[in-house]
Amino acid sequence: MLSAQVYATLLDMGASKDYARKALPLATASKMRMAGNTRSWLEMLAKRLGPTVHPEAKAVAKQVARELVGRFVGLFDDLGDEE
Repeated sequence: MLSAQVYATLLDMGASKDYARKALPLATASKMRMAGNTRSWLEMLAKRLGPTVHPEAKAVAKQVARELVGRFVGLFDDLGDEE
C-alpha cells in the first residue's frame, strides 16, 4: 500500500491530519494556506527576506511577497527585490 493510501485510510478512520501525516515521507509536497493582517505580513517578510535566512524559508517569503505586491499595489512596494 502506498503511503498516500495509508494516509487516506487513516483519515477515513478518523485520525487527525497531524497524526495521519506521519505515514507520509518527509519530502512529501504539501499545500499551505496562510492568513494574516498587513502588520503580520510585513513583520514576517522583514524577518524572512534577510541575507542570513534559510534558503527554503526565503523562497517561500519571496513567493508571498510577489503575491502581495501584485494584489495590493502600493501597500507592499517597499519590500523591494532582495536578490
